[in-house]
Amino acid sequence: MMDFPAYRTPIKNRWFELRQQVFSIENVRRMMDANDEQIHYAVKQNAKIWKINDPFFMDENDYEKEIELIYQYLESYLPHCDDFFRKL
Repeated sequence: MMDFPAYRTPIKNRWFELRQQVFSIENVRRMMDANDEQIHYAVKQNAKIWKINDPFFMDENDYEKEIELIYQYLESYLPHCDDFFRKL
């Protein structure tokens, strides 16, 4: 589909429109924070039952570290997407 300008141009325009607010790093972080508020207690309770370092599943990261990794990924990946759409 990307070979067709009639498709490529609107999708490129839509991406940059959404990046202004909906897909802005700040807004995505706000959405993640809101989700975190809703599930944080359940995550803590789950961690009491399912240990993060188990012989069958070793992971040194706790919940907060995983959230931080997602934030880091977000801040590097969205600009990468911007470059992709800019080059269309």
